[in-house]
Amino acid sequence: MSMYKGLVSQVMHNDKIDPRWFPIDCFEDLILAVIGSEEQQVTSPVISFYDSDFILKIEWPSLTNMLLAWVEIREQSLNEHEHEFAIEKIHKKYSKGKSKTA
Repeated sequence: MSMYKGLVSQVMHNDKIDPRWFPIDCFEDLILAVIGSEEQQVTSPVISFYDSDFILKIEWPSLTNMLLAWVEIREQSLNEHEHEFAIEKIHKKYSKGKSKTA
């Protein structure tokens, strides 16, 4: 909630920030967020943006897809320094196409 409150406080000063973005994680200056909606949705895309420019990129079609990618990377004990290609392949597997729902 503190990340969300910090982001919302910047909305008044930066028109690139959408108050529907709900941050879920951050890595240095890269922020991951889901896009909220006033109407219930089956899925919400996971986006990323840097806190310096707030230009969004859709990373995964859903939170489920993001978590499936992270679990697969963890199960294979991959780290970003030694397995960059394998991680990118897993990321692409879950970032494209339809959302994987239960």
